[in-house]
Amino acid sequence: MTENQYLDRIADAGALIVAEAEAQLYASRGESGFTKLSKGTGNTDLYTVNGTDKYIAHMIGTTSSTTGRFTWAWGYLPGEETGPTIVHEIRTQGAKLGIPELAEADFASEPRLMQRVLQASAAISRVYTPVVFQTDDGDTGYFLIEGFEMPPATVGDLRQTIETVLAGPGRPRDIRRALHQYAATRRIGFAEQDDAVFLQAEDGMLTIGLDGNEITGLGAQHAERPSP
Repeated sequence: MTENQYLDRIADAGALIVAEAEAQLYASRGESGFTKLSKGTGNTDLYTVNGTDKYIAHMIGTTSSTTGRFTWAWGYLPGEETGPTIVHEIRTQGAKLGIPELAEADFASEPRLMQRVLQASAAISRVYTPVVFQTDDGDTGYFLIEGFEMPPATVGDLRQTIETVLAGPGRPRDIRRALHQYAATRRIGFAEQDDAVFLQAEDGMLTIGLDGNEITGLGAQHAERPSP
């Protein structure tokens, strides 16, 4: 197994849950909501939603607007290199598996690679909610938000999550594997057959048609609600 395949396997485990967590965090703001990042204690920051909900924000790293390179937080924040921190855990796992993008201080960033690294970081750390900020000088900062709890998944959430991931740079290498990992992480019902995967949500079931590694269709079956 090559280094890229190791990265793909880990990133697939985080691909769908990261997409849903990001969407759910955004939805929690509401129409008049706002977000704010402020300095917390040590090397963690605070991410505030709607002025009241506060979460710990772990700095993952930064992409430079001038060089186009992503640098891990352990490359420039004291104490992050040896841990125990989220990025130290990611670095240790990357070194163990021989994944240079996770183990070396920096690398040339591009959209798909950066998204896959973010997905892998979430899967390794088990902190699944990403936040991306643009700084005044044009750099991009990447954070993982700890403490945000997603509401129970609906059929609509599942459909939106899958469609978002398929259309973006973080598309999984192995769709079936990613769906299985997503169901396990989200703790929702999962079943499969040769040409389909089934995800059980709070309000019904989503059927994902499969032809090899391609999704052929999404079908929702909503649960019947009892009469009042």
